[in-house]
Amino acid sequence: MLLNPKLVSLLRRAAALENQGRWDDSEAAYNDAISAADPSDQSLVGTLYINLGHVARKGGHVEQAITYYQKAADILKGLKGEAFIQRAHALWEKARLLLQKDDPDALRSAAESLKLYRAYPNTSRSDLADAVALDFVVRLFFRRVTAESEFTAAWREIRDAQCASLARHIVFEFLSNY
Repeated sequence: MLLNPKLVSLLRRAAALENQGRWDDSEAAYNDAISAADPSDQSLVGTLYINLGHVARKGGHVEQAITYYQKAADILKGLKGEAFIQRAHALWEKARLLLQKDDPDALRSAAESLKLYRAYPNTSRSDLADAVALDFVVRLFFRRVTAESEFTAAWREIRDAQCASLARHIVFEFLSNY
């Protein structure tokens, strides 16, 4: 689908502001882009909400970022192709932030993102490893890991991923618990 010139201009502006670290201005530009987007293009709108989540997180607006990631996941639900994996990304980001807030809803978001990553045929090894590690850390944090075999199974899944591409803070947490 071709993007209208106004939307393209807004996306460029939002990205430029983000690159400058002007989080609030970038967030406003992404909101303008969502308003300019075709609402029937759910894949695009959902992805823009993921971008909003990233910008809000970088700007220290954790609650708003969680809301944006959930909105993205809701919009992308049931879509196929790239939108399917984008939904997994949104839920992974949401779970990560919920874990930082000690919110047990991280359990559901992490498990759902892992399920999606496993179901998508072209999931990268590093995305899958990040999802496995986050799911394990969340379950460990909320005392849902009950056997050493769960740690071993999770380790088997993440050990073959390229370490440079893993979310280091999640893997560090994973490894430091054992």
